[in-house]
Amino acid sequence: MTDTAVTVEPERVEVVRWRCPFCRRSHSGRGRAREHMTRCWFNPAARSCKTCVHFQEATSSCYADPSCNCASPEICSAGVDLEKLSKLPIHCPKWEPASEHMVCDGCDAMFPEEKLTATEDGRALLCPACHREAEES
Repeated sequence: MTDTAVTVEPERVEVVRWRCPFCRRSHSGRGRAREHMTRCWFNPAARSCKTCVHFQEATSSCYADPSCNCASPEICSAGVDLEKLSKLPIHCPKWEPASEHMVCDGCDAMFPEEKLTATEDGRALLCPACHREAEES
């Protein structure tokens, strides 16, 4: 037997991922991405703390000394005790939008206006999820 050198090149593989338009997390399947979007903290339709006017992010006021431990926790000014919860709630009855949102006619998703893209003529704003026109809520 003779030794013959075989030149092998890597194969190109294309992968399709499905990304949440609210938080940009990606998923291997469309169904998983849609399911995630129903509970995504950054989707106003999920009515989560991250899109609520009552939510205050955790802060750290001692940047020079990390051992100080003077950081404040996430707070809900509507009275929901976030420290006792294992994760932020969704579909909260006390939720109020933190900013003006647009609602998509096609998929009923809600987005802050800055997340939408304008049409070429500038007359309408397009939903980043389904690319149809959105209206003010």
